[in-house]
Amino acid sequence: EYLDGFHYELGWIYLIQGKLEEAALEFAWVGNSSDDANLAGGSLCKIGDIDIDKKEYAEAAKRFDNVLDKYPDSAWADYAEFQTANIFLATDRYDQAILAYQSALTNFPATPLKEKVIFQLGLTYLKKGDFERAAAVFQMALKEFSDGEMAAEARYHHANALYNLDRYA
Repeated sequence: EYLDGFHYELGWIYLIQGKLEEAALEFAWVGNSSDDANLAGGSLCKIGDIDIDKKEYAEAAKRFDNVLDKYPDSAWADYAEFQTANIFLATDRYDQAILAYQSALTNFPATPLKEKVIFQLGLTYLKKGDFERAAAVFQMALKEFSDGEMAAEARYHHANALYNLDRYA
């Protein structure tokens, strides 16, 4: 009855040791064998993260889509949506990234990733050159997370957006 958990934890151990192939095999075992939505969803997400590290974005996207399709109520669904948006951003598909970040905020309003999602949304607007929206998102982030872990960076990017809008004061 503990076999799924053992394989899952072994995958994490391999991941921490930098043994990505071994980790992926353990996570794949769990993803294919477990009836536990959280273990299976988490395993697929970790394989997706390994794919991202290898810049295999299409494979990673499939893994995260699989989590959202098969395990939408798992503890990993918000992470899967966030990582999907990050893949769009990494591949310069800004409009898709924006929609995916907005979707993450709508579908998972209480996600512990909220600060990161909002920050990445603002960053996407910056990269797209939509400084007005970037400024608004970073301003919202600073109101909501003024002392959060990303506050200093959000202030910097907010100032950058305002500078690009010729709002020097």
